[in-house]
Amino acid sequence: MKAALFITIFFGVYVLQAQSLGDLKLPEPKRFIDKIEIFAGPNLSFNYGNKFVDNYYDGVIKNTRLTKIGYWVGLGLYHPITARIDVNAKVQWEQKGAKAELNRPLGNDRQTITSEYTYNYTSISISPRYLLGKKKVAISFGGYVAMISSVRGQEIYSDPSGGPSVNNNFEGRYWSIIDPDGAIRNWTFIPGLKSFNKYDYGLILGVSYGVSLKKRHNLLFYLVDRYGLQNVYNDKFSENLLEKNHTVSISLGYVLQCPNKKSKIKLL
Repeated sequence: MKAALFITIFFGVYVLQAQSLGDLKLPEPKRFIDKIEIFAGPNLSFNYGNKFVDNYYDGVIKNTRLTKIGYWVGLGLYHPITARIDVNAKVQWEQKGAKAELNRPLGNDRQTITSEYTYNYTSISISPRYLLGKKKVAISFGGYVAMISSVRGQEIYSDPSGGPSVNNNFEGRYWSIIDPDGAIRNWTFIPGLKSFNKYDYGLILGVSYGVSLKKRHNLLFYLVDRYGLQNVYNDKFSENLLEKNHTVSISLGYVLQCPNKKSKIKLL
């Protein structure tokens, strides 16, 4: 019996000595934030909600929605949940807006009015990500909250007779009242941000693809659809019509992987 116990102890010590230190290390705990990102890219806006931003035709007046091009740039943080799920939080500075071309009768001819509005927002978004396959592709779904900081508008009126166009630049919002025959009966200008809701919010759906450069350094290609749920304009002015933000954004980001925490083993 004593011989068997001695052999067991001897064999156990021999096995422990044969193990490398790497084999005996405990799994390294993850950091609360394990990745940091900087990113930038274009914004493509497709705002919707009223006949001056949507595609609209009533037999007399025709409005065509055009793609408004802007940008977004920001910082991102990643909090790991499991090996395949993390939460991405971003803060970004971005340009959204609306662009359209209105075609209406003017005398015996037709006039086009091209309008472009640029909305500058500071946004915060949070979206859980699920990593697929070899963890290069990820899908994400979440939401955002944004605060508007400034607005800029431009309207260009064509001259059907071939003369120079009229270019009007301003900070605020113009609203026109157009009669059924296409004549502009009245217009209202609301300066600055007076006609705008201060905050916007909506949903996010995105897909990303990561490329490893070397240890701890990665590139991330991100395609995201952000669908606004809040009216861009407030209810203080009766002239304000419904309009909601809708942007499709592409970004290229540099992602730095933070080193894992070192395990601490206490000896009794």
